[in-house]
Amino acid sequence: MIIGTEGQGNPNYHTATDIIETLDFNIMTDAMSSIAYALFNIFK
Repeated sequence: MIIGTEGQGNPNYHTATDIIETLDFNIMTDAMSSIAYALFNIFK
């Protein structure tokens, strides 16, 4: 994981029910977009 969720993340994380259908791709997209933005703009 890139960011901590303080226990509020995917309740299936690292369990037998941790399958692709339980992932929230909208949250992952937002997180990766924010990280990319920060990296591309850090040295401006």
